[in-house]
Amino acid sequence: GKYKHFAFSELVSTFGCCEKKLGMIIGNFTPGKDKNIVLLKLDELTSLFHEFGHALHFFLSEAKLFGQSGTHVVADFVEVPSRVFEQWPKDKEILKFLSDHIIEHTPLSDEIVGKIIASQGVTRAMSAQRQIMLSDIALEMFDDIFIPFDALYGKHSKDLSLSNFRDENESRKLCSFGHLVNGLYGPKYYSYLWAEVFALGILAKIK
Repeated sequence: GKYKHFAFSELVSTFGCCEKKLGMIIGNFTPGKDKNIVLLKLDELTSLFHEFGHALHFFLSEAKLFGQSGTHVVADFVEVPSRVFEQWPKDKEILKFLSDHIIEHTPLSDEIVGKIIASQGVTRAMSAQRQIMLSDIALEMFDDIFIPFDALYGKHSKDLSLSNFRDENESRKLCSFGHLVNGLYGPKYYSYLWAEVFALGILAKIK
């Protein structure tokens, strides 16, 4: 089937060989009317920066041990570089620098950039709550006690103020929760939110 989201994949690693590293970012962008012009949505730009963080972590890593290199590091840190880079499209100067009007070739105005940045905080608390809920589900899913998917989702969603998303319980959300079964995260899905804590701390030091 079609690959539905964004990811970075290693193609050639330098461990055990003398070849140069090779990797690629896989993603689905909104197609443009002209084959040479693609107008990225903000969430697509953020995803691209996220995966670029993984790519840099891989290409710039010079660790001697495989388990300390790039995306092979421990789960508590593997998302930190990507979470750092996904913050840049939220920066006023970066967003203006990257933007370009398709006809007039001018950057976004300060007013529009300000509104974009302000809008990102509207559902931030709800997004954090949802990440916590999914992290709890992932941890409990790999416990010794089996609980059906729907019951598990219903149990944890009741603890959050997600009144606008009650219908999610009927959408079999867990059946599309790929991080549970892709062999990389499993019960360690919490690392996404945990990595953001580190990422924001790093940005506070370098900005």
